[in-house]
Amino acid sequence: MSQQINLFNPALLKRKDHFSAVNLLILFAFSLCVIAISFVYLRSQVTQARSASEQASLKLTSITNQVNALREARAAKIQNPALAQELTLIEASLLRRHQIAQILQNSQFGNTDGYSTYLSAFARQVPANLWLTGLTLEGAGYDLILHGRTLQAELVPLYVTQLKREPIMRGKTFSTLHMERPLLPVPAAISAADPKKMPEPAPYLEFQLHSSGMADKADKEKTAGAKPQ
Repeated sequence: MSQQINLFNPALLKRKDHFSAVNLLILFAFSLCVIAISFVYLRSQVTQARSASEQASLKLTSITNQVNALREARAAKIQNPALAQELTLIEASLLRRHQIAQILQNSQFGNTDGYSTYLSAFARQVPANLWLTGLTLEGAGYDLILHGRTLQAELVPLYVTQLKREPIMRGKTFSTLHMERPLLPVPAAISAADPKKMPEPAPYLEFQLHSSGMADKADKEKTAGAKPQ
Protein backbone atom coordinates (compact mmCIF):
# COMPACT_ATOMS: atom_id res chain seq x y z
CA MET A 1 0.00 0.00 0.00
CA SER A 2 1.48 3.30 -1.11
CA GLN A 3 0.43 6.87 -0.23
CA GLN A 4 1.17 10.00 -2.34
CA ILE A 5 1.76 13.32 -0.70
CA ASN A 6 1.12 16.55 -2.77
CA LEU A 7 3.75 19.06 -1.87
CA PHE A 8 2.51 21.75 -4.45
CA ASN A 9 1.53 25.10 -2.85
CA PRO A 10 0.11 27.74 -5.22
CA ALA A 11 0.93 30.50 -2.79
CA LEU A 12 4.57 29.85 -3.31
CA LEU A 13 4.38 30.56 -7.10
CA LYS A 14 5.90 33.85 -8.36
CA ARG A 15 3.16 36.21 -9.64
CA LYS A 16 3.41 38.85 -12.40
CA ASP A 17 2.79 42.40 -11.21
CA HIS A 18 0.81 44.20 -14.00
CA PHE A 19 0.71 47.48 -12.09
CA SER A 20 4.37 47.82 -11.61
CA ALA A 21 6.09 51.19 -11.94
CA VAL A 22 7.46 50.30 -15.34
CA ASN A 23 4.05 49.36 -16.71
CA LEU A 24 2.46 52.51 -15.33
CA LEU A 25 5.22 54.61 -16.86
CA ILE A 26 4.69 52.99 -20.25
CA LEU A 27 0.92 53.51 -20.03
CA PHE A 28 1.39 57.17 -19.06
CA ALA A 29 3.77 57.75 -21.97
CA PHE A 30 1.35 56.11 -24.40
CA SER A 31 -1.53 58.30 -23.13
CA LEU A 32 0.58 61.43 -23.60
CA CYS A 33 1.31 60.41 -27.18
CA VAL A 34 -2.38 59.86 -27.91
CA ILE A 35 -3.32 63.23 -26.40
CA ALA A 36 -0.58 65.03 -28.33
CA ILE A 37 -1.63 63.43 -31.62
CA SER A 38 -5.29 64.30 -30.98
CA PHE A 39 -4.39 67.92 -30.12
CA VAL A 40 -2.35 68.33 -33.29
CA TYR A 41 -5.14 66.85 -35.39
CA LEU A 42 -7.87 69.01 -33.86
CA ARG A 43 -5.75 72.14 -34.18
CA SER A 44 -5.18 71.36 -37.83
CA GLN A 45 -8.94 70.94 -38.37
CA VAL A 46 -9.71 74.26 -36.61
CA THR A 47 -7.09 76.07 -38.69
CA GLN A 48 -8.54 74.66 -41.90
CA ALA A 49 -12.11 75.62 -40.85
CA ARG A 50 -11.03 79.16 -39.97
CA SER A 51 -9.25 79.55 -43.28
CA ALA A 52 -12.32 78.31 -45.17
CA SER A 53 -14.54 80.72 -43.23
CA GLU A 54 -12.30 83.70 -44.04
CA GLN A 55 -12.24 82.76 -47.72
CA ALA A 56 -16.03 82.43 -47.77
CA SER A 57 -16.39 85.85 -46.08
CA LEU A 58 -14.07 87.48 -48.61
CA LYS A 59 -15.97 85.86 -51.46
CA LEU A 60 -19.32 87.05 -50.06
CA THR A 61 -17.99 90.61 -49.73
CA SER A 62 -16.75 90.52 -53.31
CA ILE A 63 -20.10 89.25 -54.61
CA THR A 64 -21.98 91.91 -52.62
CA ASN A 65 -19.80 94.66 -54.08
CA GLN A 66 -20.38 93.34 -57.58
CA VAL A 67 -24.16 93.24 -57.05
CA ASN A 68 -24.18 96.82 -55.74
CA ALA A 69 -22.08 98.00 -58.66
CA LEU A 70 -24.42 96.32 -61.16
CA ARG A 71 -27.46 97.77 -59.42
CA GLU A 72 -26.05 101.30 -59.49
CA ALA A 73 -25.06 100.94 -63.14
CA ARG A 74 -28.53 99.71 -64.05
CA ALA A 75 -30.21 102.52 -62.11
CA ALA A 76 -28.06 105.08 -63.93
CA LYS A 77 -28.98 103.56 -67.30
CA ILE A 78 -32.75 103.42 -66.73
CA GLN A 79 -33.00 106.85 -65.09
CA ASN A 80 -35.45 109.05 -66.98
CA PRO A 81 -34.50 112.76 -67.10
CA ALA A 82 -38.15 113.79 -67.38
CA LEU A 83 -39.08 111.79 -64.29
CA ALA A 84 -36.12 113.23 -62.40
CA GLN A 85 -37.18 116.78 -63.31
CA GLU A 86 -40.78 116.06 -62.30
CA LEU A 87 -39.58 114.63 -58.99
CA THR A 88 -37.54 117.78 -58.38
CA LEU A 89 -40.58 119.98 -59.04
CA ILE A 90 -42.73 117.90 -56.69
CA GLU A 91 -40.13 118.11 -53.94
CA ALA A 92 -39.90 121.88 -54.40
CA SER A 93 -43.70 122.18 -54.23
CA LEU A 94 -43.83 120.12 -51.04
CA LEU A 95 -41.10 122.28 -49.53
CA ARG A 96 -43.04 125.46 -50.34
CA ARG A 97 -46.23 124.04 -48.83
CA HIS A 98 -44.33 123.03 -45.72
CA GLN A 99 -42.90 126.54 -45.41
CA ILE A 100 -46.36 128.09 -45.89
CA ALA A 101 -47.81 125.80 -43.22
CA GLN A 102 -45.07 126.81 -40.81
CA ILE A 103 -45.71 130.48 -41.52
CA LEU A 104 -49.46 130.09 -40.95
CA GLN A 105 -48.83 128.29 -37.68
CA ASN A 106 -46.44 130.97 -36.47
CA SER A 107 -47.87 132.88 -33.55
CA GLN A 108 -46.79 136.25 -34.97
CA PHE A 109 -49.80 136.19 -37.29
CA GLY A 110 -52.17 136.11 -34.35
CA ASN A 111 -54.30 133.30 -35.77
CA THR A 112 -53.15 129.76 -35.12
CA ASP A 113 -56.61 128.18 -35.31
CA GLY A 114 -57.03 128.61 -39.05
CA TYR A 115 -60.01 130.01 -40.95
CA SER A 116 -62.29 127.06 -40.17
CA THR A 117 -63.06 128.66 -36.79
CA TYR A 118 -64.41 131.76 -38.55
CA LEU A 119 -66.54 129.71 -40.91
CA SER A 120 -68.03 127.74 -38.02
CA ALA A 121 -68.79 130.94 -36.09
CA PHE A 122 -70.45 132.61 -39.09
CA ALA A 123 -72.57 129.53 -39.77
CA ARG A 124 -73.72 129.08 -36.16
CA GLN A 125 -75.08 132.59 -35.76
CA VAL A 126 -76.97 132.92 -39.07
CA PRO A 127 -80.64 133.67 -38.27
CA ALA A 128 -83.59 132.46 -40.33
CA ASN A 129 -84.29 134.30 -43.58
CA LEU A 130 -80.63 135.37 -43.86
CA TRP A 131 -77.87 133.55 -45.68
CA LEU A 132 -74.27 134.22 -46.63
CA THR A 133 -73.20 134.23 -50.27
CA GLY A 134 -69.54 135.18 -49.94
CA LEU A 135 -66.68 135.67 -47.52
CA THR A 136 -63.35 137.47 -47.82
CA LEU A 137 -60.64 137.00 -45.18
CA GLU A 138 -57.27 138.69 -45.28
CA GLY A 139 -54.29 138.50 -42.99
CA ALA A 140 -54.99 136.77 -39.68
CA GLY A 141 -58.76 137.24 -40.02
CA TYR A 142 -58.87 140.82 -38.74
CA ASP A 143 -59.80 142.12 -42.21
CA LEU A 144 -62.97 140.51 -43.50
CA ILE A 145 -65.99 141.15 -45.72
CA LEU A 146 -69.27 139.26 -45.49
CA HIS A 147 -71.58 139.06 -48.50
CA GLY A 148 -75.13 137.89 -47.99
CA ARG A 149 -78.83 138.18 -48.67
CA THR A 150 -81.79 138.62 -46.39
CA LEU A 151 -85.55 138.93 -46.58
CA GLN A 152 -85.68 141.49 -43.75
CA ALA A 153 -83.27 144.40 -43.29
CA GLU A 154 -83.39 144.24 -39.47
CA LEU A 155 -81.87 140.74 -39.55
CA VAL A 156 -78.45 142.12 -40.51
CA PRO A 157 -77.89 144.09 -37.24
CA LEU A 158 -79.23 141.06 -35.36
CA TYR A 159 -76.67 138.87 -37.11
CA VAL A 160 -73.84 141.26 -36.21
CA THR A 161 -74.94 141.26 -32.56
CA GLN A 162 -75.02 137.47 -32.46
CA LEU A 163 -71.57 137.25 -34.04
CA LYS A 164 -70.11 139.17 -31.09
CA ARG A 165 -70.94 136.16 -28.89
CA GLU A 166 -68.34 134.07 -30.71
CA PRO A 167 -64.89 134.03 -29.05
CA ILE A 168 -63.17 134.32 -32.43
CA MET A 169 -64.97 137.64 -33.07
CA ARG A 170 -63.89 139.34 -29.84
CA GLY A 171 -62.11 142.60 -30.57
CA LYS A 172 -63.38 142.68 -34.16
CA THR A 173 -65.99 145.15 -35.35
CA PHE A 174 -67.85 145.94 -38.57
CA SER A 175 -67.66 149.60 -39.51
CA THR A 176 -69.41 149.64 -42.88
CA LEU A 177 -72.70 148.17 -44.11
CA HIS A 178 -73.87 148.29 -47.72
CA MET A 179 -77.39 147.13 -48.42
CA GLU A 180 -79.49 147.33 -51.55
CA ARG A 181 -82.31 145.57 -53.34
CA PRO A 182 -80.90 144.26 -56.63
CA LEU A 183 -82.81 144.11 -59.91
CA LEU A 184 -83.61 140.75 -61.38
CA PRO A 185 -82.23 140.18 -64.87
CA VAL A 186 -84.79 140.07 -67.66
CA PRO A 187 -84.87 136.69 -69.45
CA ALA A 188 -83.62 136.85 -73.02
CA ALA A 189 -86.90 135.50 -74.45
CA ILE A 190 -88.97 138.21 -72.77
CA SER A 191 -86.57 141.02 -73.64
CA ALA A 192 -86.58 139.96 -77.27
CA ALA A 193 -90.37 139.82 -77.43
CA ASP A 194 -90.92 143.03 -75.43
CA PRO A 195 -87.98 145.47 -75.53
CA LYS A 196 -89.82 147.83 -73.15
CA LYS A 197 -89.95 145.23 -70.41
CA MET A 198 -88.08 146.65 -67.37
CA PRO A 199 -86.18 144.56 -64.81
CA GLU A 200 -88.06 143.97 -61.57
CA PRO A 201 -86.60 144.36 -58.07
CA ALA A 202 -85.60 141.16 -56.31
CA PRO A 203 -87.67 139.92 -53.32
CA TYR A 204 -84.53 139.96 -51.16
CA LEU A 205 -81.87 142.44 -50.06
CA GLU A 206 -78.15 142.08 -50.70
CA PHE A 207 -75.72 143.31 -48.07
CA GLN A 208 -71.99 143.64 -47.44
CA LEU A 209 -70.40 143.94 -44.03
CA HIS A 210 -66.88 145.41 -43.94
CA SER A 211 -64.60 145.20 -40.93
CA SER A 212 -62.74 148.28 -39.73
CA GLY A 213 -59.51 147.23 -41.42
CA MET A 214 -61.16 146.56 -44.76
CA ALA A 215 -63.08 149.86 -44.64
CA ASP A 216 -59.90 151.83 -43.98
CA LYS A 217 -58.14 149.95 -46.77
CA ALA A 218 -60.96 150.73 -49.21
CA ASP A 219 -60.87 154.43 -48.28
CA LYS A 220 -57.12 154.56 -48.83
CA GLU A 221 -57.46 152.90 -52.23
CA LYS A 222 -60.15 155.40 -53.24
CA THR A 223 -57.99 158.31 -52.08
CA ALA A 224 -54.93 156.99 -53.90
CA GLY A 225 -56.94 156.31 -57.05
CA ALA A 226 -58.50 159.78 -57.18
CA LYS A 227 -56.83 162.12 -59.68
CA PRO A 228 -56.74 165.90 -59.24
CA GLN A 229 -58.73 167.91 -61.79
